[in-house]
Amino acid sequence: SGSFEWIIEGINWAVEHQMDIISMSLGSNFPHPKLQEAVRQAYKKNVTIIAAAGNDGDEYLDDDIDYPARYPETIAVGSIREKDLERSGFSSDGAELDIMAPGEEIYSTYLDDSYTILSGTSMATPFVSGVVALIIAKHREYKDSKTPVDTPTQIREHLIRTADDKGAIGRDNFYGYGIISPTKLMQDLSI
Repeated sequence: SGSFEWIIEGINWAVEHQMDIISMSLGSNFPHPKLQEAVRQAYKKNVTIIAAAGNDGDEYLDDDIDYPARYPETIAVGSIREKDLERSGFSSDGAELDIMAPGEEIYSTYLDDSYTILSGTSMATPFVSGVVALIIAKHREYKDSKTPVDTPTQIREHLIRTADDKGAIGRDNFYGYGIISPTKLMQDLSI
């Protein structure tokens, strides 16, 4: 738990220190105008913002994506089960959902220098952030790439184009554009 002000300060710090990616494994059911403005400013500075969709889902379409993932400047991440690639029952759904990644039964760091098994869209979000970091690094290594990833919009386009479609054909509210495909993403960055 924390405050919107802490999140805003963190976003501003990341922008001031020229970070490429902000990974936000957090969320709220309520919008906050100053948070939205901080997200907009980061986006304008070419910072890719990846945010957890939330854990308020069920089998019905509720349109329950959390903030800041609900803001159009973010990439909203939902959770799938790794064993069968199906949507996690807890994963929030809605029109703002962009991409799915493994987020159920993830071995993770924990309090007091320990490890544990965790589930949630907060586990799926760093998976997407890590893959995005890899594509940015690959792009910088091959500066004459024919497929640029210089802006958050271009990064989103790569994620969408290379996602493995799931659920209804095309974009849908339960799977977004589909499941992230690191292999297709790396192959898509032609040099």
